[in-house]
Amino acid sequence: MTWTKLGHDFAERSDLLACSRSARLLHVEALVYANRVGSDGAIPAGALRRITDSDHEEAEAVELVEAGVWATTGAGWQIVDFERDQLSKAEVSRMRDAAKIRTRRQRLHLAGDHSDCNPKYCKAVTRDEHRDQQSDARRSSRTNERTSDRNGQDGRCVHGNKGGADAEGDPYCPKCADERRHTPQRLAIVGDDAQIEGDR
Repeated sequence: MTWTKLGHDFAERSDLLACSRSARLLHVEALVYANRVGSDGAIPAGALRRITDSDHEEAEAVELVEAGVWATTGAGWQIVDFERDQLSKAEVSRMRDAAKIRTRRQRLHLAGDHSDCNPKYCKAVTRDEHRDQQSDARRSSRTNERTSDRNGQDGRCVHGNKGGADAEGDPYCPKCADERRHTPQRLAIVGDDAQIEGDR
């Protein structure tokens, strides 16, 4: 639904005061019509009789044109300075689209889906992001520790051989591979993640 706005000086405008009371009423009726259909102030000639019950609508339209409130067009009339107080069709469309997005975001938020929420206003998004960042930091720290344990500063293992592992996951160093085969593996739960101890 759209709204028609009348400025606080509407009843004191000199151009409107030059018109009869019935012509001023026709102007208000035309504003309401233009906002309802989204015509940006255009009044088709065929619509004039439908937007008012006046018996002298044509004469009143002439008054409004002579006062500079309306202007004649090939299809009827145009309300002069329509967008001074009224929203354009494009502005109304943008506001409706924004309202649809807000409504959809609110419904998803209430349903527990925070994928569209703004972290600035939704505590759930901020909490989830913080938790993910902490989890990523822990994984990165453990990966670095494993690499540091297996390989020396020069990229070699503790036995002085080439560090790392091949495509199958077996260590390049025979001693490391042998230790891995004979080291009991235990599953340890650390925070939100699980790792195999002894697989280093």
